[in-house]
Amino acid sequence: MLIPTGHSYSEWRNLTSGAYSIYPYTNIDGLNSDAEVLAAYGALYNWYAVESDKLCPVGWYMPGDTEWKQLVNYLGAHGYPNEWDNPKSAANALKSCKQVNSLLGGDCATDDHPRWNSHNIIFGTDNFGFSALPSGVRDYSDYFLDLGTSSYWWSRKEFDTKYSENFSLSDEFGITNYGMLDKRNGLSVRCIRIE
Repeated sequence: MLIPTGHSYSEWRNLTSGAYSIYPYTNIDGLNSDAEVLAAYGALYNWYAVESDKLCPVGWYMPGDTEWKQLVNYLGAHGYPNEWDNPKSAANALKSCKQVNSLLGGDCATDDHPRWNSHNIIFGTDNFGFSALPSGVRDYSDYFLDLGTSSYWWSRKEFDTKYSENFSLSDEFGITNYGMLDKRNGLSVRCIRIE
């Protein structure tokens, strides 16, 4: 069975099964359809979709906090520390270079989607091909936010019956973040290949 979408706000808030949503194109200058948003930023899944094991293809799996921390440690060991205001930080090394007024210039400096919002110091360099994009979040309490400014990915690690862990990046900081969010929120996902 496929993961459903198209839920109203009240339906989304009350779900306890897997679902996804698409950030409303009517809230994004420069994108004109759900298909364009999906192609640029992907879907936003509630944690129950993560729990369903239907998101990753065969031979891949959803990372937990251990894998996210291994990634950050790897970046630090290769000269990209997890520091707030360091242009050569772990978070910047993971972010796509596509950004409004990117200091890198060229194809990285763009107003076209997908891209990060402008910042004077913090900008993506995508040193490892992770190409993180700021797809935002669907909050369970009826609104979408942070497209262009933040990326959030679910961890498969459940904190308790209400919350699960997540990994995030922001356009304002060079640091990666770990946190907990209500499972009813809609976040992005990443899959890891089984070795």
